[in-house]
Amino acid sequence: MEKLVEEFNKNGIYLVIEDDLPGTKTRGAFKILNNTPAIYLTRKHRRIADIYFALLHELAHCKSDFNRAKSGCMISSENESKEDYEIKADAQALNWMFDKTSYLLLKENSKLIENGNYNKCFAVYRLALDKIIDYKSDLYQINNPVIIDN
Repeated sequence: MEKLVEEFNKNGIYLVIEDDLPGTKTRGAFKILNNTPAIYLTRKHRRIADIYFALLHELAHCKSDFNRAKSGCMISSENESKEDYEIKADAQALNWMFDKTSYLLLKENSKLIENGNYNKCFAVYRLALDKIIDYKSDLYQINNPVIIDN
């Protein structure tokens, strides 16, 4: 993960991956620090796809909410709730992980995972999220292994 942090920092986005504060549920956050986007992720994420989803989710906020965060205010407008920001960031992160067209094909036949030319951990992550496969299934466990032990 040090290489990931180094690469982001080198390219103008502060990335910090640290242990979380005990008793908190925070998994990630996006802020602006001295006009520079900053992403904070906790080590609550244990699997490859979990980490990348959280990172891409925060990058989606960086892309769509930069000006709002820069002004220091992420309070929702009358027409848009905070949940809308999160839903949009989730959708963007999932699409970056595994594009919609490929996913629709895979959704119809999850056996294509073995023959596909794509990142299998992202594919099983999305299938499990949509309840097409179970998180406890061998397909999920093998293709999205635990990389951080508690």
